[in-house]
Amino acid sequence: MLLTHPSSPQAAQALARKLGNAACFIAGGTLLQQSWAEPRLAPQATHFINVMHWPEMQQIRLSPQYLHIGAGMRLEAVRLHPLVQQHAPVLAQALAELGALGVRHLGTLGGNIGWGEGDCCPVLLAMDAQVELTDSNFQPLEQMLKLQQRPLMLSFLLPRSDVA
Repeated sequence: MLLTHPSSPQAAQALARKLGNAACFIAGGTLLQQSWAEPRLAPQATHFINVMHWPEMQQIRLSPQYLHIGAGMRLEAVRLHPLVQQHAPVLAQALAELGALGVRHLGTLGGNIGWGEGDCCPVLLAMDAQVELTDSNFQPLEQMLKLQQRPLMLSFLLPRSDVA
């Protein structure tokens, strides 16, 4: 098992492409452990790529059309954020029902979605969420969830209901 700290999200995505199935993005790691045969032991061939040290993945902001939520945001921080409570109250409510408080303090929104079976998927799908990727492109979340090998997601964009 190896742990790498790439200098940028783009470098992380390039490394993941190079490593193929051995690559695994990691932030909180709360859901990831559930896929291991032994919950406390990562598979030997795994090459973890730390995605928690870039500021652009740790913020919540409004743009004229979207609420942007960084994929590295901890679930509890998302739930409590005033912009989420104002512009995406259904997401805040769903997060309140998700796992134990300890899980919400460690787990990230990107990890919950990247796992493909996270509890936030239905809510974000219902909100027509878009995903910002490392190449600056945006894709519908629905499309990302169909991929077996998901790319690194930088942020989630939720359409603002307060703009026409």
